[in-house]
Amino acid sequence: MGLSTGFVILSHNDPDQLARLVATLDATYDRPAIAIHHNFSFSQVDRGRFGQNVRFVEPNLATEWGDISLVHALLAALGLLYREWSPDWFTMLSASDY
Repeated sequence: MGLSTGFVILSHNDPDQLARLVATLDATYDRPAIAIHHNFSFSQVDRGRFGQNVRFVEPNLATEWGDISLVHALLAALGLLYREWSPDWFTMLSASDY
């Protein structure tokens, strides 16, 4: 049995880019566990575009660039990832990484 990898994604705008990143992760890693913190005060995301392997942090936090709020958002998403799936490893990404 192999080790499992989960993903934490921080996002705040460009929902299409976020969807493309998740679709690429799904295809590459066979629908891995993905926890997303999206700042909905900047843009809306249609959660229906994502599969059962994706969860969003609720409620989301108001984040600002270069601010400790990003660390808090990361920790919230990381907590969600490990509560739901408990993977062996995780990788943190920004939706802008796609």
